[in-house]
Amino acid sequence: MSGKKRVLDSSLNYKDQALLLLYSEPETAVPAEELFDWTEHSHKTNFRRDVLMKLHSERLLEYDRESEMVTLSPSGAKVVEEKVLPKIQAGRQS
Repeated sequence: MSGKKRVLDSSLNYKDQALLLLYSEPETAVPAEELFDWTEHSHKTNFRRDVLMKLHSERLLEYDRESEMVTLSPSGAKVVEEKVLPKIQAGRQS
């Protein structure tokens, strides 16, 4: 991984930010710690429970708790393309 990433659209919630950041790393597993840092979430335990575990249970990402690695699933990529990216584009037009 090279450098820190950040979502500049502050209107996106943490789940959307995590999906978008993973979308920017196709075919790559990202350490949960790094994703936590990129989102600038305030509490690591809450991030794992409220963001990673929920997205994992929705089958939008794969979160391996043993290795602490996260990958975007095909259905997660579809959500980014159909919902998250249009939100960002709509925000730019207003």
